Amino acid sequence: MYIREVKEEALGVYRFSQPIGIRIVHFYAIKEADGWTLIDCGLSNSVASWIADGELKGKINRLIITHADADHLGSGAWLKENYPSIEICCHANDKRYSEDHRLLVKNRYDVARPKFGFGYSQEVLDILLDVCGEDFEVDRTLEDQETILIDGDEWQIELLPGHSPGHIGISRKKDGIYILGDAFLSDGPPSIDGKPSMPPTHENIVLYLNSIKKARSFNVNKCFTGHWPLLGKEEFIAFLDKSEEVVFRDLKIVTSILEKGERSFEEILTELCEQVSTWDATENSHYLYAVNGYIKYLEATKKIVVTPNQKIKLKQE
Repeated sequence: MYIREVKEEALGVYRFSQPIGIRIVHFYAIKEADGWTLIDCGLSNSVASWIADGELKGKINRLIITHADADHLGSGAWLKENYPSIEICCHANDKRYSEDHRLLVKNRYDVARPKFGFGYSQEVLDILLDVCGEDFEVDRTLEDQETILIDGDEWQIELLPGHSPGHIGISRKKDGIYILGDAFLSDGPPSIDGKPSMPPTHENIVLYLNSIKKARSFNVNKCFTGHWPLLGKEEFIAFLDKSEEVVFRDLKIVTSILEKGERSFEEILTELCEQVSTWDATENSHYLYAVNGYIKYLEATKKIVVTPNQKIKLKQE
């Protein structure tokens, strides 16, 4: 299993992999005649460390951020400072979080606190803010199906929300190369040994399921993600299947938990983890995104109600 390495995985497409705790995070560099286009940029020190190691040489012309998460945009400010002409791009729905990392922490990483009083400790939130790096300006917003020329090749933007509101991927149709970030999350990002190491972190259930449906039409030869190994065509289909299966499994379990009586947010999360966890208990809190999404989904479909004292219960017929 790779830990820290750079490898050309497709013609002109290089994967940069590094450990992030017990997990791996990837970003990608597409070779151009006069430099590089980066797809994501890891943590706040990631790109600088690869350059210092001599593994990323030449001008960096463009950064495309698949989604606003600390481990995918962390080097953005460093890139702006060191490559003033760089064009930083993302989807409009993730722009405000890419530019304002305090807002990212408040609205995404602390999403369940306002309604349910549950979330990471302040220490963890401070660490997340730190690894986001400094704020930076996004130069260009990208639209679904928009085409970008990179070294003469057409790359198409694919809008795939659910994990974040403006999550995008990018595809080179001529040879079926897809770089999709964290658009799909299977049963959770793997640890270095390849086993699920934490819960999946999808949040908007309707958008996530719609993105899975959309991706089933992709003619994938090779798919690259933010945390998983390279996926071939059949592996990609299985990856989508597992991502969808987990959502419906969890919704069924959450409903069965509430059939036993009302629960707090934390109680639902804990009981769900007791039934499905394959990771260390210290990772359970990461289920807050999906559990928040499940509650929103069940509330919107009028299956549950949230009481004034922050309890969740099935709606009486």
